[in-house]
Amino acid sequence: MKRSPLPRFRPPEGAATPVTSAELGTLLALLRAMRPRPVSVVIGAAADEVSRANAARIERAWT
Repeated sequence: MKRSPLPRFRPPEGAATPVTSAELGTLLALLRAMRPRPVSVVIGAAADEVSRANAARIERAWT
């Protein structure tokens, strides 16, 4: 088995779940669309999008 040159990332205990590649693509598209806006607005919108994605993922897991 080939060994990866970088150690595998493990989020700290209690951290939010990792973002999927589809969610990351959505976030990148959102960031590109919001490029001329202030950075704080872009970061807030991205955080909202991640929160919605995580909420939807949790809801699917419980149903």
